[in-house]
Amino acid sequence: MTIHFIDNDWQLRQFDLKAQGLPHPHNAETISAALVDMIKQFSLKVEDWKYSVTDGGKNYMKAIKIGPSDHIYCAAHKLSVTLKNILANNEPIQTLINKIRAICKIFRKSTTLAQQLQDECLQHKNDYKKYFRLVIDCKTRWNSIFFMLKRFLELSDRVSAVVKRYLESVASSTDKKVIKRRTKLTSSMPNIAEFVTLKQTLIVLESLFHLTELLCVGEYPSLAQKLPFWTSTRKSLYELDVTDASALRLRDDIVKAMNIDYFEEITAITASFLDPRFKALHFLPKYQHTDAKIIEKVHTTIKDAINGQLRGKTIDPPQPLQSVPSSNVPEVLTGASPAKKRVWEDAFGKIVASARNLGQEQLEIYLNMKPANATDDIFQWWKQREHLFPELAKVAKRFLSIPATSVPSERLWSRAGLTMTDRRTSMSPSTLEKLLSQPVITIAV
Repeated sequence: MTIHFIDNDWQLRQFDLKAQGLPHPHNAETISAALVDMIKQFSLKVEDWKYSVTDGGKNYMKAIKIGPSDHIYCAAHKLSVTLKNILANNEPIQTLINKIRAICKIFRKSTTLAQQLQDECLQHKNDYKKYFRLVIDCKTRWNSIFFMLKRFLELSDRVSAVVKRYLESVASSTDKKVIKRRTKLTSSMPNIAEFVTLKQTLIVLESLFHLTELLCVGEYPSLAQKLPFWTSTRKSLYELDVTDASALRLRDDIVKAMNIDYFEEITAITASFLDPRFKALHFLPKYQHTDAKIIEKVHTTIKDAINGQLRGKTIDPPQPLQSVPSSNVPEVLTGASPAKKRVWEDAFGKIVASARNLGQEQLEIYLNMKPANATDDIFQWWKQREHLFPELAKVAKRFLSIPATSVPSERLWSRAGLTMTDRRTSMSPSTLEKLLSQPVITIAV
């Protein structure tokens, strides 16, 4: 578990809270109880656990719904799953990917072919300064298909030369393994038309690669940037000059899948609104009344958050007197007349109304200020103006600390795989937890 927050000096902080093994069954109830227990172990308030970012695992999503926090679906994971489904339904491109994957596997398994490819690249070192090997995609790694296709295209001339020489050298071989490899290489090398498709497919996928990179940066308020970058990428995809039929279908399918239900993204829109660069919410659709309803919902969310903060500083509105135990009724109201009780309740009503007015006033001050520049440090922007709207600034800290992706937890799996190797299978869970000290789930408070 990692914890994310903005400190008093307006620095975005992230800490590894704890890594903990979970007993079976790994159902939602077990996960939710373990998360709450970890928070309590560090004397943190469970009610301050506001948001949780996870992948699409149903047990994790259900566990978050059981707990006190709101769930946010990892944007990068959502993008990866969407792309995987779209590629699976695009037969020409999926066939091309399978061919390239087969060639990459052959080159990775054959030390002879791998060495010949490296030698080829070294002979043309002005063209290939860094990469001499093909890479294979990994189902659990974002953008790995893009990396595999991109590397293959970069080395395609050298790969073709190596394959051509190899096929000539084994043309008369009767060895079954050699015949099988020869057949696979012959059938897997893309033709001219497929290379055109490959180049244009990479143009489309590169846009998604850049979007994922932007959303995975940990030093910036990534949830606040999610929808501006998402809508900008969607627009740029639509404007791409793609002529190949398969790549064009891929582009159109991605654009369609990236359509946003803005009413389900109120948390992200609120975070964007509190980023002074995006407070105009220019990325919202301009359909009739749609943007106005969303903006009203965002303002209401912020006002409610401010009221919640002020509630701890003032007196909560009393419950109806008949439902409050006599020991909790203020002494001044004991035996009071209905008229006196109404005066008391009206006074509380004015306190609540005052809190609401304060939220509205601070919102208006913020809205009337000039938006920040694209290159401004928004944390410094808030720090310098915090005194103008102190309660709104506290709400901003909450929303601007939320990450858009579960990158920290994904890194855990990589570290776990490198730590718990085949040579260390007797390692106890407690030892592994101490070595990892990385998140099982990413939360923001």
